[in-house]
Amino acid sequence: MAMMGIQMDDDLEQKLKRLTNHKHALIMKMENKLLILDQEHENISMDDLRNKIPENEPRIIAYSYDFQRPSGQKIHHSTVILVCPDPSPGGCSARTVMMYASSVGLPKKAMNATECLEIKNKNDLTEQWLKNHLVH
Repeated sequence: MAMMGIQMDDDLEQKLKRLTNHKHALIMKMENKLLILDQEHENISMDDLRNKIPENEPRIIAYSYDFQRPSGQKIHHSTVILVCPDPSPGGCSARTVMMYASSVGLPKKAMNATECLEIKNKNDLTEQWLKNHLVH
């Protein structure tokens, strides 16, 4: 699977297709225009997940989350989250940010994600932030 010259690792694509367990996360990174699995975590909270992400480097997170509405209805969300800090000296380049932004559709399509969200500061990545974006 390729998008703008960017490809996704085949093993990663298979893992994305099977991502259905609550609070299961795949953290992806780019290596030479190849989107690969950086880390995998099962039953991880947003707080713990936030601490696994580098401060000044982009990451794409595939996160499976079960949400219960006030009515009691349970809804499963497969979400892709692009954590993309602004380009900065000593941080990531504008080119890197563009590569990550253009590749986010690959995992979204592979896992048939219900949501695709973007966040600039990893410290804003909280369970409340996620819930606010998933409630429609």
